[in-house]
Amino acid sequence: MRLEEFLELPEEQRDISRLPDEQLKELTMSWVKDSAIEKQENQLVYYEPVSDKAKSIHTSMCPTIAAFGGKGSSKTDTMLAEMCICATGVIPDSLKDVFPRKKIKVGGNFRIIIESIKTTLYPIILPKLQYWHWDGVDEPGGPRGHWGWIPKSQLIQGDWKKSWKDKEGMLYLANGSTIQFMSYDQSAEDFASGAFDAILHDEPPPHAIWRESIGRVGRRDGRLYLSMTPPDEIGISVGWIFDEIYEQGTLDSPHKVEGKYCVTLFAFENKFVNVESVLSRAMELPFEQREVYLYGKFLHLSGLIHPSFTDANAMWCFPCRQKAFENEDHCCTRCGSSNIAEYGHVRNDITYDPSWPVMFILDPHPRKPHMMVWIAITPYDEFWQIAEAEVDGECWEVAAKVSEVEAQFSMNVQMRIIDPNMGRSASTSGMRHVSWQEDFQEVGINCILGDDNFEVGRSRINKKMAIDEATRRPNFSIDSRCKKSIYQFKRYVYDEHAKYTEKEPKQTARPKDDDYPTMWRYCLNQNMDFTSLRMSDVILRREVVGRSSTTGY
Repeated sequence: MRLEEFLELPEEQRDISRLPDEQLKELTMSWVKDSAIEKQENQLVYYEPVSDKAKSIHTSMCPTIAAFGGKGSSKTDTMLAEMCICATGVIPDSLKDVFPRKKIKVGGNFRIIIESIKTTLYPIILPKLQYWHWDGVDEPGGPRGHWGWIPKSQLIQGDWKKSWKDKEGMLYLANGSTIQFMSYDQSAEDFASGAFDAILHDEPPPHAIWRESIGRVGRRDGRLYLSMTPPDEIGISVGWIFDEIYEQGTLDSPHKVEGKYCVTLFAFENKFVNVESVLSRAMELPFEQREVYLYGKFLHLSGLIHPSFTDANAMWCFPCRQKAFENEDHCCTRCGSSNIAEYGHVRNDITYDPSWPVMFILDPHPRKPHMMVWIAITPYDEFWQIAEAEVDGECWEVAAKVSEVEAQFSMNVQMRIIDPNMGRSASTSGMRHVSWQEDFQEVGINCILGDDNFEVGRSRINKKMAIDEATRRPNFSIDSRCKKSIYQFKRYVYDEHAKYTEKEPKQTARPKDDDYPTMWRYCLNQNMDFTSLRMSDVILRREVVGRSSTTGY
C-alpha cells in the first residue's frame, strides 16, 4: 500500500498499528520516497545557513552585502540561496522569522555575473539551481549537501527547459521574475543597460563592471551582492574591493559606513563539508595560500610590515622563527618540528603595575584628531601598550585627556615622545614660528623628538613580536581595549607602485593605517629597557596649563 492510497482510506481505517508487516514496510518506504522527492523539488524550503555569520547575510537590509570566505566556506551557495529567496518569494523554514520580506522582489529583474559562461555557468552555477542536481559530499539526499535552489514549482509549468533560454542566458520564473547571467569576460559596455532589483557578483569583479552594476540597481532601489575568495596570487588587483567594500562593510572596521555589510566565512566552519578533508588539503599549500584557503584573507596584505602580528590565537614555530600551522601530530607543517607554541599579541588580562615606567608617544595632526599611546615596560623588558586616545581639539584639550588617562591608571610616565616631522612643523595655534613641540610644551606635555628610522624601528617591532623561547610568549602586547591600534597593525602594509596595479609592492610604508604602528616605531627607536627608563633623566613637566580664549594660553 502506497502513502497516497493509505491517505484515501476512511479515517477509522487509518490505523497503522493494524497493518500487516508487509503493508507497513511498503507504506514506510513510500513515505520516505515521497518525502525525498518533495525535498528534492523544494530544496530551498529546507535551506539552512552554514553558520550564524551566513545567517546574518539573510537578515541584513543593507544595499551592499558581501560574503568573503575560504574555499568550501559556502559563500557562493549562501548568496545564491539569498538571490533565489528574493526572486521566488520562497522563504526557507529556518529563516521564516528573520528574513525581511521587503527584500523579496516577486516579478523582479535579477542578474548574476560570473567568471565565465563556458567554464563557470554550465558546469558549476546552473547545477546549483536545477532541482534534480545534487551538490554535496554525501550521497544524494544526505545531510551534507543540497539539491538545486530553484523549486520545481517556480519553473514555468514545472519544466526547466521552458524556463531556461540558452541564447538569452536568461531564466524565466513562473511568478514573472527573471534571472540574467553574464560574465566578467564581457566588456563593461555590455553591462550598461537595464534596471535590476539585485545583482550578484560571484568572485572578484573588475572595477568597471562593479561601477556599472551600481547604476543598474540604483534605478530600482536594488541591492548589490558579492561572494568571493580573495585571490591566492599577489598579481591580481583586488585593492579596490578591500578599500571600498571589505573595509567599509566589516563591523569592527573604523572605516565602516552605513549601507554596506560584509562577513567572512571560514572553510572549517561549514557544517556541511568534510572538515578533515578541508584541513588536510590546506596543509599542502604554502602558508600564505593556506590563510586564503581557510580564512579568506586578502593576500595583497601579504605585504604586511609586521606579518607575525595576530589578534587571535596562532601558532609559532621556534626553528622557523615565524607564524605556523600545526598538523595532527602537533608539529609545524613547514619544518616538522614539535617546538611550537600558541601565542597572540592582544591581551584581555593586562594589569599595569604603577612601578613600571611608561613611555608616552604623541602624533599631532592639523586636519584630523591628535593620536597618542602609552606603552609600559615590564621588569622582563616586555613592552605592553596599556592605552590609546584620540582628541580632536586644541593642545590644552589634549593635555586634559592625557591627565585623565594617566590618573586612571596611576601611570609612572618617564618619557614623552612626539612625531619628529610634525613636532618640528608650525602648529595651528596662530602663533608665528611656534612648533607643535613648543605648543604642547606650553600646556605641560614636554616631549622629545622621536627617531623616525623606518628600517630600524620595523625590525625592532618585529623582534619584539617574535615569541621568546624562554617565556613562550611575545615581548610585545596590546591591551584589547586599544581597538584602533589593533586594527592598524593588522592592515599596515608596504605601499604599491600605483593604486590597483599588478606590480609587486615596494619597500615603503603605505600612508594609511600607519599612525599607531609609527608611534610604536618612535618608542622602540629610543632603545630603552626597564632599568634605563626608570633611571632616565628626561625632564617631564606634568602640570597642565589651560589656555584662555583671548591670549591663546
